[in-house]
Amino acid sequence: MKLVLFSLVIIGFCVLIRTDDSKHPDDEIVFKKLGSYRVSGSFNVKKTYWVPRHFKAQWQYARPICHAYGFDIVSLETLEEYEAVAEMCEKERDLFGSFVHVGGVAISKRSKTDWYWVSSRQTVSYNMTWQDGQPDNDNEWCLSLQKDGQFKFNDISCYGSWEEKFICQKIERIYEELDK
Repeated sequence: MKLVLFSLVIIGFCVLIRTDDSKHPDDEIVFKKLGSYRVSGSFNVKKTYWVPRHFKAQWQYARPICHAYGFDIVSLETLEEYEAVAEMCEKERDLFGSFVHVGGVAISKRSKTDWYWVSSRQTVSYNMTWQDGQPDNDNEWCLSLQKDGQFKFNDISCYGSWEEKFICQKIERIYEELDK
């Protein structure tokens, strides 16, 4: 209980001091850069992924923490992006516990076949790669990647007490001069 209360105080403080979207010099101390991905079908959008170095959070607190640092919770909008992020996670395997929170939720509590990304509000448009036996619980409507062999999807409780690492994303527009 003390840890959760302390976490909320820190989140509130960060939100008060971080009101812009600019990169803060301390971000790389607090977060580790997981990698970057150029969005397929787009010539000018790049996502950079960040993971907290020294702390974990429950799923429902991951997005506010990302926001406090000018990021958002990750959305894995294509199969190619999911595979790229899963590979990045694999390279940093020791950074994670059993799970890593991502920003997906079930569209309906009754349907575990339709999911969407909270940061982009886009539905998942590809066949998700689930851990064996997943999704498995009617009370679990949020997504994580489970580190069991490979990083595959697992449904979890949105409001449970399960503290894990999570992935934030920063979306950047890239303006490149084109040869004429």
